[in-house]
Amino acid sequence: MSYNPGSVDPLRIMVNYQVSELSNVEIEAVTFLLADFLSTTSAYLYGKNSLDYANLRGSELAAYLAIASSNGDMDDVDWGEVHHPGSVILPAVLAVGIERHSSSDQIQRAIQAGYQSAAIFSGIMSSEIRQKWHATSMAGAVGATHAIAELIGLTANQAYAALSLTCANIGGLAQAGIERNGAAQFNRGAAASLSVIAARAALMDIPHLPGSFTSLMLAWGIDPDLAGIEAEAKSQQALGIQGASLRLLPVSGYMQAAVHAVVSVLMRSSGFSSLQISVAPSTYRLTVTGQSPYNWVDDYWWDLPLMVNHLLQGANAFSRRIPVLNGGTQLSVEFLEDSSLAPNEARLQYRNSSGQIELHNFVAPGGLPLDETTRNLWDQKCSLWLGVSPERNLAAAQAIMSNGLQGKNLAELFSI
Repeated sequence: MSYNPGSVDPLRIMVNYQVSELSNVEIEAVTFLLADFLSTTSAYLYGKNSLDYANLRGSELAAYLAIASSNGDMDDVDWGEVHHPGSVILPAVLAVGIERHSSSDQIQRAIQAGYQSAAIFSGIMSSEIRQKWHATSMAGAVGATHAIAELIGLTANQAYAALSLTCANIGGLAQAGIERNGAAQFNRGAAASLSVIAARAALMDIPHLPGSFTSLMLAWGIDPDLAGIEAEAKSQQALGIQGASLRLLPVSGYMQAAVHAVVSVLMRSSGFSSLQISVAPSTYRLTVTGQSPYNWVDDYWWDLPLMVNHLLQGANAFSRRIPVLNGGTQLSVEFLEDSSLAPNEARLQYRNSSGQIELHNFVAPGGLPLDETTRNLWDQKCSLWLGVSPERNLAAAQAIMSNGLQGKNLAELFSI
């Protein structure tokens, strides 16, 4: 298959994207994305008693923070394009931003550009591609590169060169099938590191291959012209920051909606005798009929029936202290797959105490900006699961959004 020079170049679409001043809604979203990143990263660093990051700089620090933030598989998610942008983009932005004493405006513009480009790239990756390639590390590398290009003030041509260099070097072979918890942490670290190196190489006028993205698509078996058209459409539709969501409940991302649904029903109802839980086919396949044998977090993480049984016995979603009884519960629970549901959706049907059938649809919590319910869940995630202060990390994120990273050091950012 030969490349048609007249086809649309997705990298040019990204570079030509106009980064504008964030709206109030986007500012609130970025604030919580930063606060959540600081919380997940701090939990790992202090849980491992690992403070050697203080002497790291640039690409090394970016890689280290990406690996740390991915631990425990609780970093953010873009449900529209199905990847985890923050675990690659935010480590790179903070690593370079601290080094350069970046202003709040520079940080905001960088994150906006990064999330947008990562969404465009991820949107091009089909389900067949995702079976072999790790979407988060690949889309994250592209998004992080654009973020760093914006942060350090590269010209449009230099930013294009940086993105081309990144595309020529991303690997991202999927380990997600094996490493389902904190999927492919090393890939994320490598992607964050690559973004910093690519941006600096572009600044040094390192030669690059303009057709590197096209070569990558050919390796995937995608017609470059079709991919270009799709990318152009995605550039108009991708939400970037506004499409991001926090992961709040301590279970697999695919189980967020179903577990949220059960918790919500238990809070509003009592005495029901049967429960029917419908989820997307991908969720059903991964969490009901084919739980992963690799449970690095705990046995509940990829086992929806086990987690539901745990909750029905009165356990808090953020606690694993109540053991599963041998006899289970007396409640009849049925799990169904429903192709009309997305991976971040679930449907519950149950008979209430009055004998009436109730049917409710649920969406995974964590959408930005946070409402009262999801804010409460985020507080519990931080304090009960991660063991960090939500107030402290939110204040740190607000300070970055207001004052940038001038005078900031790593010890101030990552502490309990």
